[in-house]
Amino acid sequence: MTTAAMTKEARKQQKEARMTTTTKQQRTPAERRHNKNTNPKNAAALRLFLDSASVDEWRRWFPLGALYGFTTNPLILRRDGVPCTHEALAILAREARALGARELQLQAWGSADDPQVLLACARRLAALDPALVTVKLPCTPAGLEAARALMAEGVPVASGGGGCDDDESSSSSSSSSSSSDSDGDCGSNNKKTTPARVTITAVYTAHQALLAQALGADYAAPYVGRMADAAGSAADAEAEVAAMAKAARLPAPVAAGAPAAAAPPAPQMRVLVASLRDASTMARLAAAGCDTFTFSPAVMEELTLGVEATTAAALAFEGAAEEGGGYGGHGGGAAAA
Repeated sequence: MTTAAMTKEARKQQKEARMTTTTKQQRTPAERRHNKNTNPKNAAALRLFLDSASVDEWRRWFPLGALYGFTTNPLILRRDGVPCTHEALAILAREARALGARELQLQAWGSADDPQVLLACARRLAALDPALVTVKLPCTPAGLEAARALMAEGVPVASGGGGCDDDESSSSSSSSSSSSDSDGDCGSNNKKTTPARVTITAVYTAHQALLAQALGADYAAPYVGRMADAAGSAADAEAEVAAMAKAARLPAPVAAGAPAAAAPPAPQMRVLVASLRDASTMARLAAAGCDTFTFSPAVMEELTLGVEATTAAALAFEGAAEEGGGYGGHGGGAAAA
C-alpha cells in the first residue's frame, strides 16, 4: 500500500472513531439503558406484574412462573401494612431478589411539587438494587423533572456491582426533604453508574403518555379503572389506553445531532396498564395491543382460579387417572410393573 493510500485509510479510521464517540455521547438516556439492559428476544414479550407489597402474596403467586415482577406505591404499602420507609423497601427489594423477580417498581415520595425532593428519594430507591428496581414518578411537572434528572445521571453502583450499602444508604438522611447532594449517594468517590429505569405513573390521558415517551421513560402507567370511573365509560377508558399503546410503538426520538444512520434502534416505551379490576379487561386490552399489566392479588386469583370449567376438567382428569390405576404410585402401572 502506498504512503498516500495509508494516509487516506488512517484518516478514514479517525473519522469513523470520532463519529462513534460522538454518537455515544449524544445518545439519550433511554437509548443507553436500552443498549445495556434489553434482550432483543424479550423486547416484545408479555410482562405481568403483581400490584402488591405483601411478601406472602408474592410467595403464593410468583412460583407459577407467569409474573415478571411486582409493583407498589404508597397506597399499596398502606393497604398491605408495609411502612413507607426506605428501610422497609430495602427489605422488599431483598425479598423480590430472593424470589427471582426480574423487576420491582417502587414509587418516590416526599413532595407533590418539589422535583429535588422527589429526586433525592428516587436516587435512594434506585440504589437499593439498580438491576432490579424501577422508580415510579407521577406525571406532574415535578415528577417529570425528577425523572429526567434521574435518567440523565444514572444510578451509582458499588465496585461489586450492587447498589448503595444499606447502612450507608440509611445513614444519609431519613427525611425525604434532605439535600439531594447527599441523599442516595453511594459515596463521592464512586464514579461508576448504571442506567436508571423509570415509570411515569398516574397517567390518565394519551397525551400524558406522549410526555412520558418524549422523556425517554421505560413505562407509562395509565389507571384504566379510575379512567373508566372519571369518564363514566369503561369502553372509552380502554380505547384511550389502547391509543397510548399504539403511540408507544412509534420510534422514540433520536438525540439532536446524532447521525441517523449511526443511531441505535430506539427502545419502545411500555404502557403498564394499572388499576385493572378484572381479568376480562386485561384480555380485551391485550387484544388491542397492550402487552404490560399490573393487577391485584384478587385479579391474579381470577386469572388462575376463576374458570370453574377448568377446575372441573382437572378434577375429571384425576378421577379417570385414579380409576385407571394411576393412584397406585407415581407413574401408575409403570411403577407396579
